[in-house]
Amino acid sequence: MQSSKPLGRDCSIGPRCAAAKLLFVVLALANWISVAPLDAQSSLSAAWSPVGPPQVTSQKYGAVTGRVTSIAVDPNDTTGNTVYVGTTGGGVWKSSNAAGPASAVRFSALTDTLPVFSGNAGSAVIPGLSIGAVSVGDNVVLAGTGDPNDALDSYYGVGILRSADGGVTWTVATDSNDGVAGSHSFKGLAVAGFAWSSRSIGLVVAALSQSVEGVLVNATDATYSVMGLYYSTDAGLTWKMATLKDGTAVVQAPTFGGAPGNAATAVVWNPIRQRFYAAVRFHGYYESADGMTWTRLANQPGTGFSTVACPTNPGLAGSTACPIFRGSLHYSLSRASRHHRRVADVVA
Repeated sequence: MQSSKPLGRDCSIGPRCAAAKLLFVVLALANWISVAPLDAQSSLSAAWSPVGPPQVTSQKYGAVTGRVTSIAVDPNDTTGNTVYVGTTGGGVWKSSNAAGPASAVRFSALTDTLPVFSGNAGSAVIPGLSIGAVSVGDNVVLAGTGDPNDALDSYYGVGILRSADGGVTWTVATDSNDGVAGSHSFKGLAVAGFAWSSRSIGLVVAALSQSVEGVLVNATDATYSVMGLYYSTDAGLTWKMATLKDGTAVVQAPTFGGAPGNAATAVVWNPIRQRFYAAVRFHGYYESADGMTWTRLANQPGTGFSTVACPTNPGLAGSTACPIFRGSLHYSLSRASRHHRRVADVVA
């Protein structure tokens, strides 16, 4: 399904979590999630309490945990109890009481058996499933398969999972339908993030990036697996490739968006500015009002993002001289009207 070495439950999530009013911090180095109480948000010395799921005991390595790649709090649950967690090798997990006492919080696995992926669903053969991003919007849960975090065990994906019933059942979008431009596949890639528009119901953008394992085992389709930004206007049922521009010059578009494309490593929606923002490897930072057409920001973070170092390269991958490899994005609601914060990983 996603690699020649499925991880299954042996590497499924074993994060230690705590929840109180849902202030989440991902501790990537420790491979778990912890949550501090709301009244302790201003103090980094506040105590953190672990909750399930517990570690999994493997035959070869003993008690193990899996990397937590993403967290999504269901915005429709005003109590803050409904939380989804995406993991590397362990699929998607859900808690329905995440805002309760730490000792009582429970997570359950949602994707151990998926008929959309495996004919062995329900049997002793449990496929490994790496999730790069999980998100909730418009009463829909989206989980992007494939780990984009550039580790040797970052396993590749085969599409975007979608659930309209809280994770009980799932469908999968394996490619985009770009009309006269044909289809572009998500096979062998990794999903780095989702962003939902608060202005247009059903509009969501996905950032398709690279999976190291996918590259090592040639999991991508050499012609049709294309990294980049994709948008959906029906809450993730169907997808289309977005167009990226540097001024009037086209960087990537469905009509000439052949493999490998350009890795999109982050995407966010700024509800104050009413804009999407995205980071694109070896190109820079982009913005879009509709998720369909993106323009490179005139003001990039630093002088290294000149057009000489970061040329348009129409239809091709970006230049390695451009100092952005795995750029990330975040916005602050208290400051969003004035700016959005950007962080770029510099290529060594």
